[in-house]
Amino acid sequence: MDRSRIDAPPWAALTSRQHGLVTCHQLRHLGLTPGHVDQLLRSDRFLTIERGVYLIHGAPVTWHTRLLAACLSIDGVASHRSAAALHGIGGYRPGRPELTVGRTRDGRFVGAQVHWSTDLDRVNPQRVDQIPTTPVARTILDLGAVSSRQRVHRAIDDALLRGLTSWPELLAVYEAHRRQGRRGAGTLRAILAERFGDADGAESALELDLQRLLRHHGLDGFSTQVDIYDEDGFVMRADVAWTEEHTVVEADSLAFHLTPEAFRKDRRCRARARAAGWFLYEATAIDIRVDPAPMIDVVRGVLTDRGWRR
Repeated sequence: MDRSRIDAPPWAALTSRQHGLVTCHQLRHLGLTPGHVDQLLRSDRFLTIERGVYLIHGAPVTWHTRLLAACLSIDGVASHRSAAALHGIGGYRPGRPELTVGRTRDGRFVGAQVHWSTDLDRVNPQRVDQIPTTPVARTILDLGAVSSRQRVHRAIDDALLRGLTSWPELLAVYEAHRRQGRRGAGTLRAILAERFGDADGAESALELDLQRLLRHHGLDGFSTQVDIYDEDGFVMRADVAWTEEHTVVEADSLAFHLTPEAFRKDRRCRARARAAGWFLYEATAIDIRVDPAPMIDVVRGVLTDRGWRR
């Protein structure tokens, strides 16, 4: 029989998971009486690291220790830049602990930056290195309140590239918080609008800009709002299509992607259209309003290859 297991104190497993930390409440939950807890905390076995949070003697004090101690002390969740560092999002490194607490919590904390939230119960935090942490999509939304738009944009690119989040998740978290006036939502909205076009029903403006752009570059002869079918029936309604050449340009607008289900449905429909022989170019607001040359070259080349003549 392993003698070390017999002699291990009841809090050993817990502190090993929590970077050497334990709270008074957790000790009592382990079955220790209040008197035993008080006696234990007055001994040299634990050091007080934050209010109500104790570090087992000999354990190293790291950034993770400080961050988790702050979360345990005021019942918070690692968020914003601290969450980005935990998730490994590019451009963010461990720094001053940053966390979010509910509005009913005290939130006063020396040595950490604390944010208050009325919807913390909806966050569904993840455990990252045993620290309660906002999920990646919510973290990115929160970054909009403390980082520049350019820096948030780079964070999104990095998170998407590494599979940490997806456009449907970012769209869903934006939709969940945009009407609550949450700080950071405006930055995420601007980035989503840049990628998908204007939000809040303005997709027709993006489509009109697309039509004007195509005509300006001599790519006329198209039809608008064209129904596409395959052998199984209706597939999708295309924004702009050259029907004989089986070529479509879609204005990839935000309004059609405000929920993950809408995003997935749209992608399924476009996949069916491609399988039926249609070429689809998904034009973002940047393609249409900022840098159209690459899109124009691709569409012109495809149309020419498929027999289109002005």
